Amino acid sequence: MFHVINKSCPYEDWMSQASMHCKNPGNFHCVKDEYNRNGWVCAQPIWVEKDRCPVYNIGAKKLDTKGCPQTKCPPYNYRSNDIDVEYACRYKYVRPTANPPSTFSNVSNDTNNNKNSPELWIILPAMLSLVVVGVVIAAIVMLYKCRTKSPQNDAMGLEENKNLLKDKADAVNMAEKQSKSYKQAWKYLDKKNMVAITGVQGSGKTFLAKLLVTDLKKNGKDMKSNWISNFSELLQVTQKSIGEFDIYVFDGTFYELQLDEKVKETMESLIEFADKAKNVYLVFIIPSYIWQKQYRCNEFETWLGEVRVDLDKRSGSEKRNIVKCLLIRYDVPREQAATICKSEKDLLNFTSNSIGFPALISWICKQSSEHEVNKLLRNPLQSMSDEVALLKSDLTLEEGGKYLILAYMSLKNGRIDVKDVDKNLFDSLKKKYVPGFVDKDLGKFVERMIGYYLLPDEDCSFVYDSNILKKIVFVSVAKENALFVQMNCKIEYLKYAIPAELCPDDMDTIYTECFTRVEGKK
Repeated sequence: MFHVINKSCPYEDWMSQASMHCKNPGNFHCVKDEYNRNGWVCAQPIWVEKDRCPVYNIGAKKLDTKGCPQTKCPPYNYRSNDIDVEYACRYKYVRPTANPPSTFSNVSNDTNNNKNSPELWIILPAMLSLVVVGVVIAAIVMLYKCRTKSPQNDAMGLEENKNLLKDKADAVNMAEKQSKSYKQAWKYLDKKNMVAITGVQGSGKTFLAKLLVTDLKKNGKDMKSNWISNFSELLQVTQKSIGEFDIYVFDGTFYELQLDEKVKETMESLIEFADKAKNVYLVFIIPSYIWQKQYRCNEFETWLGEVRVDLDKRSGSEKRNIVKCLLIRYDVPREQAATICKSEKDLLNFTSNSIGFPALISWICKQSSEHEVNKLLRNPLQSMSDEVALLKSDLTLEEGGKYLILAYMSLKNGRIDVKDVDKNLFDSLKKKYVPGFVDKDLGKFVERMIGYYLLPDEDCSFVYDSNILKKIVFVSVAKENALFVQMNCKIEYLKYAIPAELCPDDMDTIYTECFTRVEGKK
């Protein structure tokens, strides 16, 4: 139902209006109808082609598009309820020039004007009877389907959950592609063949890099990419395989606990690599902590400064779009969404040296009360760490099994394939944390964790929903048994554990839950 409003669309108060009017805030729209009236409607978003604007078709009762009537039109495809759409498709209030037919939003007035009309009293009961019959039939069909559900359908649950989340993730991906950050990064790749993405943990650096790689492959046939995650891999590819790939992504070659001499050595190796690599795309992912410490030296500023995209400086419209997309992705209920929207001002003004905006909103979407949201805003990492500690200390099989899976994944580069598990490592962790865990139930546990702790990945495996959560779980395991972790995950151990005498002074105030000190120089 289209609700006419005699004012401009609420772009500055979008989240609170969305949660107030729509059961699913991600379906909230404020558009014009064919009579040039502004109004809001709850409807599944559609894609709008460039140089067109979304409208609501009163006759067809659905969203549609029309040609952009001005010169400053959106130069790209976008979703019908994107609030940062440009110029001509941002709807301000204009007094209607035509008299449209009545809509359902005006039924009360029509009823008063026709209260003596016998036709209305005959038609309404008939319509209500048809609606009731339709609802009863639909309920019977649904009940029948539920009762005849086969065991094969139960076995398909894991795959169905993966497909559902993939569809929601695709919507988030498309929304991110319309962001200023993505467009800026794409411009650097197009003109310079390289981009440096900086930001605090959880700011979306790897997410943006994956989108860029995906789109580069779409534009070029048979393009191959290589993700380099540590210094050893960088040396290996420099010596042997430059030219074998079209896209190189350096994600993990820089990390927060990296010592100054290692940063310098890594930068020199990257410059050497870039000098040898011709006609390839280079994507560098660098934590803000390292960039801020090093950008005036080691050629950071002169070499990468002009192709840098800083994800710590997202605009207000980008942040609003992130909130809207994540509310959809996590299927946040209306009441919970309203709680989140109450904190809109605090969220948009939120800045942190320890957690990025997307990771913060992602975790907030999983909180069920205003108290939990406020606690998270006060100290995000501590709040996440507290939840991990509760899982770890819980003696029940349900919660302990979740921690077991998360602990295993933290030592396996943040992923798990239920059909290909490192049995020795899994059994060692199981003996320590959940001796009663039954291996055949692994798939069921993973399925229940999808959408909160885990996400499906492309290669039939599952990954952490949050890289920050992976660090926190890793540290919780390492603090208890550093030698065991070092033996099973040496490279990751060096990234998240540091000798006490070498630990930066400000580490406790920034990343304390994501790293751990060890005694003695390693």
